[in-house]
Amino acid sequence: MKVKPPHMLKSVLFKVESNAEELAKFGEEYILAVVRGDHDVNEGKVRDAAQVRGIKLADPAEAIAKGFAIGFVSPRAAVGKKGVLLLVDRDAAISFDDTAGKAKFWVTGGDMKDYHVKHFNWQRELGGLGKDPLAANPQNKQTHGDGGLRGGDDYMMVADVRNAQAGDPSPKAAAAGAKLETARGIEVGHIFKLGTKYSDAMGFAVLNKEQQKQSVIMGCYGIGVSRTMAASVEQNHDADGIIWPAAIAPYHALVVLMKFDDPKHVEAAQQVAKTLAAAGYDVLIDDRDERPGVKFKDADLIGLPLRITIGDKALDQGGVEFKARADKGKGDVVPMDSLVSKAAAVLGAPH
Repeated sequence: MKVKPPHMLKSVLFKVESNAEELAKFGEEYILAVVRGDHDVNEGKVRDAAQVRGIKLADPAEAIAKGFAIGFVSPRAAVGKKGVLLLVDRDAAISFDDTAGKAKFWVTGGDMKDYHVKHFNWQRELGGLGKDPLAANPQNKQTHGDGGLRGGDDYMMVADVRNAQAGDPSPKAAAAGAKLETARGIEVGHIFKLGTKYSDAMGFAVLNKEQQKQSVIMGCYGIGVSRTMAASVEQNHDADGIIWPAAIAPYHALVVLMKFDDPKHVEAAQQVAKTLAAAGYDVLIDDRDERPGVKFKDADLIGLPLRITIGDKALDQGGVEFKARADKGKGDVVPMDSLVSKAAAVLGAPH
């Protein structure tokens, strides 16, 4: 149809979740939420705007029997239907384009399978007198018949019922012209609303302000250990591998032996490990029969905060090569008696 999504109307049908008393009084009720084609309906906002307990997407078979051509529904489909609320998002509730100085037309469903129509206009299609759906005079039964929820005749409402997206005005600083931005995130924890399922089973209740027993609404939360580690790696890494923060690193220091079979190197590595361990730091020794380049690449990959290398050059100077994982380039030779203070400067006090 050569029409961009911002010029389309998207209609989503929800069924109101009613209890037995409400069903007996009002019958089955539906909400037809309408948003712009480039927006998505927010179910929670629809529920709150309609002031009902709960909603769910309408069953396609039930919706068709009710007269809604699922996938091709237009706002007109709600007109004249008892127990149906037409809930229009503010960005879709436009009949007149003030910028262009002419009527605003939309593409919408044709209320028949495989049909869409152009040039839908709120004012014209719904018989209103103004420039937006609020002027459609929903209480005029001669024009529109009965409609609305809870037995009322107000079949139409305008409200914010869409998801926020990048570029929308910031709700906290709209006056300053701030816009919302989007970014990827990692879910490290969960919060669950358990409702009254378990409190009902356990008889866990309190007295409300009317001094009537009321089941406690329960909830729970949890923080995932593996998710927290993944989030940390996502935020602390480079092209060579992980850069563990000292607070959650599996070990604080990696001691790398240049010559795994040299007794002098082995003795120095053990002395370094004992010295750091006595100060409260956890140490891992790499004494594998591998080339130094392989060991250094593996050290960067696993990303322990410190790499301490035992080599002839440093030992001849009475020290070891000290390098923080977050630092680029080569390490510095540090005397054995300064090793703990140097480690503390990088790692902080041991926990």
